[in-house]
Amino acid sequence: MAELQLLRSLFDGELPAAVFFDLDGTLVDSVPDLAQAVDAMLVSMGFAAAGESKVRGWVGNGAFKLVERAMVDAQGRMPTDESLSRAHQVFLKCYSAGGHDQSRLYAGVTACLEVLRAHQIPLAIITNKPGQFTPRVLEKLKIDEYFDLVLSGDTFTQKKPDPLPLVRAAEMLSVILSDCLMVGDSRNDIDAAKNAGIRSTCVTYGYNYGEPVSELAADATVDSLAELL
Repeated sequence: MAELQLLRSLFDGELPAAVFFDLDGTLVDSVPDLAQAVDAMLVSMGFAAAGESKVRGWVGNGAFKLVERAMVDAQGRMPTDESLSRAHQVFLKCYSAGGHDQSRLYAGVTACLEVLRAHQIPLAIITNKPGQFTPRVLEKLKIDEYFDLVLSGDTFTQKKPDPLPLVRAAEMLSVILSDCLMVGDSRNDIDAAKNAGIRSTCVTYGYNYGEPVSELAADATVDSLAELL
């Protein structure tokens, strides 16, 4: 078996009691599907399509913030609450209809999950993605079987960077919170880990709205999840 040296270095030679993974930008590149839905939403509301390149720079803080950024770009100003709410609903319908056919796993993801499971480490998804989409993405990409627990952005009243989902995940997995690791790609993930008092690892390839991951002060930074092994 792989020695998981990086993980052991974070936990004084031991392995984490559980590993919590963010989804979009950490395990899955979902931007092509998100961009398709954003463009469909914009066009349906009378605006020009934004294109994948722009959308990639807007992802990282949840669906509602993504839609807000798209609407601000299209209108040149902050939309009204009513307009933003309508745009959000249209986006959700468009994203649901898309089928997640263009989303792909990042390199090293499957190998990482395989090794962690082989070491009998409980795994959880903790994402800000709406719960109506999370299981479908996991199933589509055939990684649902690796996870003992899946928590979405609407599972609780609070979501990342609030520590509540991480605290509840540890409780639900019957592990000690301080012995867990959060793996993500953005400030939401790393701040959630800090707020929960646990260690974190940040990937360099995800969605962080243009903020250098070096500024997040994660306990470790990796270019691929394969580096955890």
